[in-house]
Amino acid sequence: MNILEKEHRCDGGLYSEAKSGAESRRIMLLIDTLETGGTERSLLQFCAHLDRSRFVPTVVSLYRGNRLMRNFQEQGIDVRTTELKGKYEFRRASRAIGDLVDQIEPDLIHTMLFRANQVGRWVGLRKKRPVICSLVSVPYDPVRLQCEPQLSYWKHRCIRIIDRFSSRYVDRFHAVSHTVKISYEQTLGIPSNKMSVIPRGRMGSIHGRLSGLQAAELREKYSLPADKKILLNVGRLIPQKDQQSLIKAMRYVVQQEPNALLLIAGDGPLRRELEDEVESSDSACHVRLLGNVDDVERLLLLADCFVFPSISEGLPGTVIEAMMAGCPVVASDIAMLKEMIDDGQTGLLVQQQNPRSLANGILRMLNDTELSKRCATRAREVAVSKYDIGNVVRQMEQLYVDVLDEYERR
Repeated sequence: MNILEKEHRCDGGLYSEAKSGAESRRIMLLIDTLETGGTERSLLQFCAHLDRSRFVPTVVSLYRGNRLMRNFQEQGIDVRTTELKGKYEFRRASRAIGDLVDQIEPDLIHTMLFRANQVGRWVGLRKKRPVICSLVSVPYDPVRLQCEPQLSYWKHRCIRIIDRFSSRYVDRFHAVSHTVKISYEQTLGIPSNKMSVIPRGRMGSIHGRLSGLQAAELREKYSLPADKKILLNVGRLIPQKDQQSLIKAMRYVVQQEPNALLLIAGDGPLRRELEDEVESSDSACHVRLLGNVDDVERLLLLADCFVFPSISEGLPGTVIEAMMAGCPVVASDIAMLKEMIDDGQTGLLVQQQNPRSLANGILRMLNDTELSKRCATRAREVAVSKYDIGNVVRQMEQLYVDVLDEYERR
């Protein structure tokens, strides 16, 4: 290691920080909030593994909601927030971010999520900075209106027009999957050569099973009887995650597997509705809503099966974590999950929004030991080869270099 660099160790891994004299590029990473969503957690792991001898990150959140701010700060990451109250306020946000660009003087602006994408594009244009936009979902697919009934057709169309118009001011798009790339090519007309596909990354250090003592402690924490077969779902409680179908599926599961217990980790606007659905179902004592938890990784090592019935995704980080942990996965057969999972080899795919099909997949995974072991082993191998956080960060670093070089040659 160069004597001008300082070595740091943190929960996320080992990184280097340039002290002085070493050439490094400043990167502003602009995001809507620092809540506990998949994109925010992915950003945290990304920053923890970024080579600080080459890139100096500053994370900037636009709106109120900063549960993960301390986690970033503990990694030695500079974090700023404008804490805007409104849902959009693009003009105020643009002025605030423009001021921060003058202070921080980033070489490149990297944005993610819709509101940050819009603000970052206009600021990059005005301040003459190259812009990379991460595309992490498929918001213009028809299923979006199904997932969000409160979102009117005309509002959805207006958002799409704004996004399409401002996309011309982006130097490069980063899509987290081929499914996302194809969706944006079709819905916004973004040229294929302006998009790079780089998946989200996760650490693969935790896998296998918990020791007897660790399992006992975790079961005691959540009051889980030792004879229960644990099904785990992790995700925000929103329509697109379709926990409703999962709760309905438990009625069929417990008829054949009375020791099955479903844990749903996460929170969101549908919590009260889902709680009511659990209480009124025949399988109420077999379903628990845990809310936000801080030990998902350990729960994955305890679980007998990870269940993910989502009907719309970009690249679900929780599925990557389950694969990394060697937890067998049963998931819906949407395009994104077909991209990740080889049915019958690295997991099971079932018909989306079909509780009976979902229950059959769960029961098959619970009762077929050979299938469960094969899927767990092969899924981990695939996850380590495709989604290892170190490899993903190196790809993103190369994308930064390419975009900066192209911009400087203009």
